[in-house]
Amino acid sequence: MAYGEEGNLPLNEGCVGTIKTTGAVNGGRAVTFAGAEVAAQGADTVYGIAETDAAINTYLAVRTAGEGQGISAAAIAVGAKVTTSANGRWETAASGDFVFGRAMMAATGADQKFKILITREGLLA
Repeated sequence: MAYGEEGNLPLNEGCVGTIKTTGAVNGGRAVTFAGAEVAAQGADTVYGIAETDAAINTYLAVRTAGEGQGISAAAIAVGAKVTTSANGRWETAASGDFVFGRAMMAATGADQKFKILITREGLLA
């Protein structure tokens, strides 16, 4: 089953942009302005959260503001500041990471859907 077909979390309205992919993208992953999954931990080049799965050279809806649905790289507590992991998933931000948002619900381990409030808070000291 592809991401986005079933079992999505209810999200409040937000901004959704469109970008042409330069590589395959999995739903819930962090997407760069170049249209690829983020490949760096703590990256500050995040355009938003992929709304669905997408093949290379296709158009993808990307959540850029409001609430998004991410895929966890590890356990994340409610309210935690989140950033990207090295594979486009989301993890708790550490010192020096770019804070993309806040976890609106907990993830108890890797590969779980959870809600992110997109805040773009900047670098965590």
